[in-house]
Amino acid sequence: MPSLAALFGVPKSRSFMKTNFKYIIPIYTILLLSCSNSTKLIHKSRTQYGIVRFYADRLPNNKDSIARIYASVDSSGYKIYYNFYPNSILKRMETEKQTYYTAFYGKLSENYNSNIYVKFNSIDSVILAQGDMLIDSLHYNLKKSKGAEAYIVEIVFYHGWPKNKKFKP
Repeated sequence: MPSLAALFGVPKSRSFMKTNFKYIIPIYTILLLSCSNSTKLIHKSRTQYGIVRFYADRLPNNKDSIARIYASVDSSGYKIYYNFYPNSILKRMETEKQTYYTAFYGKLSENYNSNIYVKFNSIDSVILAQGDMLIDSLHYNLKKSKGAEAYIVEIVFYHGWPKNKKFKP
């Protein structure tokens, strides 16, 4: 019976483990991290505004429970994220990193303050409709956009986006 070193073409002066040890640790690390990931792609589509990907974020302690769904839209070279939580819907844009847009459920008055409220644009309407259909089809208990027609604008960083911090959902 030939040895493992002979099967893999390793010279007899070196053992198989010594030769391939530098490959074992990275492979083990990748396998360990891939098993612990709690985000899963659930839907991908192409719209006139760009590529839309919907992800489900699971709770770390309970793999059956969904914490949120978020949509990643790559539109004209910049990212827009829509987060569907159990009690709210948030929008964030790469061009305005310090601003959160929270869906407003209610009737806007005729002379609303445009510094506080922003009506949905066409991209918002498409993504929110797709999100509602996904939430219904997968039977998740998350907030839907039905009844909302605008966002409330919230500034979260008053002194700009932190340096060297990646923009993510």
